[in-house]
Amino acid sequence: MASGNSQECLDIPAVIRAQDDLGTVHTCAGDLFYEAYKNLSPKVAKLSTVLPSGKDDAGTGFFVQDGTHMVTSAHVVLPAAEIHVNYQGKQYSAVVEKLDDVNDLAQLKVIGLGADPSRAQAVRDVTLRGQEPVLAVGIPGVHNQEQYVSPGNLVGSNKLFNILNDPNIQSPEVNKIRAAFNSGDPVLAQQAEQVANSPRLILSQGVRPGQSGSPITDLDGNLVGVVTAANANNASVDVPYTKVQDLLNRPESKFNFNYQIDTRFALPSSQTLLADTIGLGATASGVLGRGRALPIAYAGMRAVSLVSEIKDLTNATDSQTKHDLEVNIGQDAAMVAGGVAATALWSNPYGRIAGVGLMGLSLASRFITDSQEKHYVLTGINRKNGDYHRPWGM
Repeated sequence: MASGNSQECLDIPAVIRAQDDLGTVHTCAGDLFYEAYKNLSPKVAKLSTVLPSGKDDAGTGFFVQDGTHMVTSAHVVLPAAEIHVNYQGKQYSAVVEKLDDVNDLAQLKVIGLGADPSRAQAVRDVTLRGQEPVLAVGIPGVHNQEQYVSPGNLVGSNKLFNILNDPNIQSPEVNKIRAAFNSGDPVLAQQAEQVANSPRLILSQGVRPGQSGSPITDLDGNLVGVVTAANANNASVDVPYTKVQDLLNRPESKFNFNYQIDTRFALPSSQTLLADTIGLGATASGVLGRGRALPIAYAGMRAVSLVSEIKDLTNATDSQTKHDLEVNIGQDAAMVAGGVAATALWSNPYGRIAGVGLMGLSLASRFITDSQEKHYVLTGINRKNGDYHRPWGM
């Protein structure tokens, strides 16, 4: 970031036109592009996925509604056994809660992230005009964590099949649609017809792999569409915002998503290990009868965590997060009570040992909890009506 004459300026990594045409966009406070980017960037997060084969893949998504839900491209998450959201230096698990396989869209629920509507992208009616300047923000690549902006212009719109049937494109999706339509299977043929007739935007805009699911907005911050695929001639083919509205406004009526929670051992973070080491030292001081201030000091540190956890509990929106926070609150409350008791009863060996014993038990329970990592693994998707056909694209 550069600054001159108190004006803030940014040099933003950018996909200028083609996939490999990388550069930067220089923009300063007061520019419409600057304001649009600053508004959109905090609402975007990288999606890291684990395929059933164990291979890593990635895409982009953006927050909607209360800030605990996301929208992305269905093809980003459909093949994935696990979905992880990388947001503000932390990683959260996510699950699919809605799917529009015809229009290549999915809605996710982020586990463990508190509600914050300010991070959500609004989805409202907007008039789309030809050649209107737009921008998308996404995180290309599998392991890259840096956001890239894709500036461009709205060229027009058409049905998906008409776009893909261009002889200059030669997309394998065309053959897939034709094969399904001529398969003799009425359900598959109907799917193919719906996909072929689904609307798409055509943008003069460069995008790279990993940017699927990125939001596209106009310079006023209105959602225009969702990045879906790169096309020939430095263009992208994208889902219009109206299909995002449809996804968000309807209940899931077609599919059931079956997840199992796998608990795996994971080494706690260095910050957590440091806190546990301090707790162990405070407990040991109580057992030995030395350093009276240590148990109460550690109790004070845990009291701060306790207040934060109670606040997080009030903002939690999913049952698993609420359960995990309730466990942590119980552990920290026991640590605080044990530290206070050990300090107050310091001169009484039995009282002091009872207090630090409560601290020790709570500390051991917290270490076990911190060493467990929950993974939400998709075990299957089935249709609510009992039909055996898989979602389009799987």
